[in-house]
Amino acid sequence: MTLSPIYIDDQQQLLHALSRFPKRYLLIGSGAGLQYADPEQAIRDVITYIQADDDRDVLIIFGGDTADQNNPDLGYLVQQLKIKLRGRGRVLSVQSWPEHCSFVDYIYQYPREWSDDRMSRELWGGVIDHSPVAATRYYLSQEMQAALSAVICIGGGQIAQQELSYALKCGLKHHYIRAEARHKRDSSLYGPTDDWYVKHQPISSNER
Repeated sequence: MTLSPIYIDDQQQLLHALSRFPKRYLLIGSGAGLQYADPEQAIRDVITYIQADDDRDVLIIFGGDTADQNNPDLGYLVQQLKIKLRGRGRVLSVQSWPEHCSFVDYIYQYPREWSDDRMSRELWGGVIDHSPVAATRYYLSQEMQAALSAVICIGGGQIAQQELSYALKCGLKHHYIRAEARHKRDSSLYGPTDDWYVKHQPISSNER
């Protein structure tokens, strides 16, 4: 039987939920646009990092991407990670919409945000004018930064690149995993986040 997720109403409840888990990781990476060419390898790489220290319970935090095996993006990775953690993993989704995947245990639903340009498009995350927006505003708030064990970035597009850059500027511990994009852009094998990371942070020292 699938249990209904626990809805978190405010920042205090959010931090309380995190405090129940010895290890708390924010996962960022490729969305529906890029996806992953080899999601199983990406999952193995994340598991290797998460289990490197010990086998304590883990809370995985992400932005609510839908899990679809035929279109494997970050949501699919999170779904499979929970399965492979075999009861030690729980999932917190930070999202602006009411629908959710069955593997999600906690939901923090924030108010929808829109761009202030003529397009008036919904914002999903990232950094605008040096300030985090939408989901990024919440899962990389100062309070959340203090509670995170690390930020794990598995490739990604523009939003993931902005989030990783912001996390590094804030001095957060991070782990970068190179993952080939399924839908490549501008002849980039691994996507915009990897292009930026290779230029700004040596791959050999990807953890702080």
